[in-house]
Amino acid sequence: PAVTPIRRQVVIRDKMMDDIDERSVPAAFALPEAALIAFLGKHLPWFGCSPDNPPSMSFFSHGQSNPTYLLRPAKALQGSNTAQASAAIVLRKAPPGKLLPSAHNMKREWTILKALDGFVPVPKVFAVCEDASIIGTPFYIMQFLPGQVHKHPTMPDMDRSKRRVAWQRIVQLLADLHQVDIVSTGLASNLSPAGSTRAQHRQRQVARWAKQLSHAKHISDDVKGMLEQSITSLQSWANGNWEEEDRLPVRLVHGDFRPDNIIFQQEHPVGILDWELAAVGDPWMDVAYLTMLWHLPTDGILPSMQENDGSPSSTEIVTWYCRCMQTSRPSGWNRYLGLCTLRLAGILQGVVERAHAGNASGGDVAVVMTEAVTQLASLCKKFSCELPPDSPMIYSLPQETV
Repeated sequence: PAVTPIRRQVVIRDKMMDDIDERSVPAAFALPEAALIAFLGKHLPWFGCSPDNPPSMSFFSHGQSNPTYLLRPAKALQGSNTAQASAAIVLRKAPPGKLLPSAHNMKREWTILKALDGFVPVPKVFAVCEDASIIGTPFYIMQFLPGQVHKHPTMPDMDRSKRRVAWQRIVQLLADLHQVDIVSTGLASNLSPAGSTRAQHRQRQVARWAKQLSHAKHISDDVKGMLEQSITSLQSWANGNWEEEDRLPVRLVHGDFRPDNIIFQQEHPVGILDWELAAVGDPWMDVAYLTMLWHLPTDGILPSMQENDGSPSSTEIVTWYCRCMQTSRPSGWNRYLGLCTLRLAGILQGVVERAHAGNASGGDVAVVMTEAVTQLASLCKKFSCELPPDSPMIYSLPQETV
């Protein structure tokens, strides 16, 4: 028999926010009520959910990867002395349908969040389920962190006087993450092959995204050709025998570190989200990925930092990070940016593929990502093939040309 989808579903415009847009959740993302209630009753009894007290649910619409829901019990648990009983929780699940290899590993995300609790600000995790028969795909449940997520990196809704401070704290947060001891937290053994090095991480990244893009069906020959040229160049760079003069050790790399994956309370970061792409490897990958925002074209679909007001330049971002880590920027910086651009193209091509299959969690906007992949492929070719390893980008901000 058909499952009963949970009712009272609305859409939240931003991750981890109470700003609710009263629209119905797409039918493809409705959850089976009875099975979810049974799971919550067994693993989170303090939440106070039951057939007589089903949860209300909201859907976080920002983001294109893993469907994420806010759950609240319809009524607070009677007679409970715990603050958890009236709190909201967040359910994050893998999307339905056929997925790209190695993507959307919910157990892996849960493991990372659990290990990082107490070291950097992340939501607490409560339960994980790898049994796809419960609600259709694997999922985990975590703490709801109230706050704001800035979908555009220029943070236009933040006071101009606070933006620079917010960016300084973002960089400090990234440095704090890169100083977490990956051995004592168990991250080294859980996330990386034995004896993994920064160079091996870069090599794996090139190989992974080359493989992911090779599975893409909805991609033009021109875009595919640009990406293949970039991959060839990046393979040569990643496999090269060059010394890492900055001497930073392997660390936990977030993989998608940017403002719209951070929860803010005013200018203060209070939580890092979306750990799907995290790995133990080269910490400079996170820095390059963050500064890539300054190189995205202003006429593209992706938000760019080239037009900003009150925010630092990417040179300042790198300088602040170097001070926090007491190191210097590595050589081959354009190739780092090329690899990060390739990764983003691979991520968004995955959204395109799921959109054509009807499984993208962000709705119709996912189809528009085809244009973004085209622009990224061109940018990736410039970083990877056309520019010398360490030259300034051709359309960087003025501060970048030094």
